[in-house]
Amino acid sequence: MKKLFLLFAPIAIISFFSCKKDDIPKTDDFAGIWVEKTQQLDTLDFDEWRTMVQSEPIAMLRCQPFIDSVTNPTFVISREFYWYKAEGTNLLLRNGLSSTMTYTTYPIVFSADRRTFSIDRFYKRRSLANRIEFVRIR
Repeated sequence: MKKLFLLFAPIAIISFFSCKKDDIPKTDDFAGIWVEKTQQLDTLDFDEWRTMVQSEPIAMLRCQPFIDSVTNPTFVISREFYWYKAEGTNLLLRNGLSSTMTYTTYPIVFSADRRTFSIDRFYKRRSLANRIEFVRIR
C-alpha cells in the first residue's frame, strides 16, 4: 500500500499544480480584439491603448449605438473604456467615464484554448443575458 502511495502521490501533486495555474487568467490573456458572441454588436479592444498608457491596462468597448432607457434615456452609448486588472479568476473593471475610483469584480472563465471567455454583463446593453461570452477575433 505504501509503495502504491509513493508511486501515485507525486503524479497527483504535479497534475494538480500544472492544471491549476492555467485556469487563472493573466493580463496578457486578454490581448487582442474580442467580439460579444450572441449579438456581435460590441467589441472589446485590449490592444489600442496598450502602448499609449503606461499605467494600468485599458480596454476599449466599442458598441453598435444603443440607449440605456433606464439610467439615461437621452444619452447614446457607443464607446466606453475600462481600466482592468486580472486577479485570480476575476476581472476587475473600472469604467473610465465614471466618477468612481473603485473596481467592480467580475468572475471570468476562459475556454481551454483561451479563444473565448465568459463574464457577467458589465455594460448596459439590456438585450444581452446576464452572463455574456466574448470570442477573440484578432
